[in-house]
Amino acid sequence: MSEPCNRAAYDAFLTGLHHYSLLSKEKLDSNQDRTDLAIKIDPNCARAWSLSSFNLVQGWLYGYSDESVLPRAEDAAIRAVQLDSGDYFTHAYLGFYYLRTGRFALALTAYETALALNDDDRLVISDAAEAYIYSGDVDTGITMLNRARRIPDQQRWNLAWAYYFKGRTDSSYYGMALAELDQLFYKRGADKYIFDIDLLFAAIHAQKGDASLASDSIAAYRARISKDPHRSTWSVADEASSEMFSDPVQKEHWLDGLRKAGLRETPKDTDRP
Repeated sequence: MSEPCNRAAYDAFLTGLHHYSLLSKEKLDSNQDRTDLAIKIDPNCARAWSLSSFNLVQGWLYGYSDESVLPRAEDAAIRAVQLDSGDYFTHAYLGFYYLRTGRFALALTAYETALALNDDDRLVISDAAEAYIYSGDVDTGITMLNRARRIPDQQRWNLAWAYYFKGRTDSSYYGMALAELDQLFYKRGADKYIFDIDLLFAAIHAQKGDASLASDSIAAYRARISKDPHRSTWSVADEASSEMFSDPVQKEHWLDGLRKAGLRETPKDTDRP
């Protein structure tokens, strides 16, 4: 978001968003009251304008109001984007307005803009998929819905990390960890690839005795951080000071994997092949 809106306004917006309901006109009106309050407190609160538009369209779709609310809904959705064109949320809600009023090309453009700003919000991905389906591109809609259902890379990383530690007493867990990492959505080389995962790859391969793959992972990690003045010389010593474990055996198992993989011992050293 370009300029954060007033704290009280944002709290009102969040309350409306949290308690959003279509179960009755009264509940939707209550949500709109919260949204109107947010706008009254801070007329520049972009997301509040987006939610206001959404409420108005939903009220029309569910028969709680007539189509006379649609111009107001459009104005609110457009104003939200004007207030904060860098917020994916405002573009997504503009897409919703266009989709529900049958302007499919504009809806797809708005959703694509939202996803260009943030392609990790699974609700927006699902909404964009719906727009593609309504627009007749069912195959793209299905692809996007499968993407929305994916397990986030952070969760796969954490599970593989847990399997790594189980591998200390049962080496079969190393294979399970690699199988989990093989399913990452963002692969090595992608802008959103979590490059610290390369250290886990390296440690797993080293514990499995795959020295070449371990070395490749260290090299990939080093290439990614080479231009970062704070991390370009990252070492086992840095890992030892940054990773907190209550069990020293667990910590040593992690550091042992990195040493076997060839990660330099101290910042002054070099990585070992």
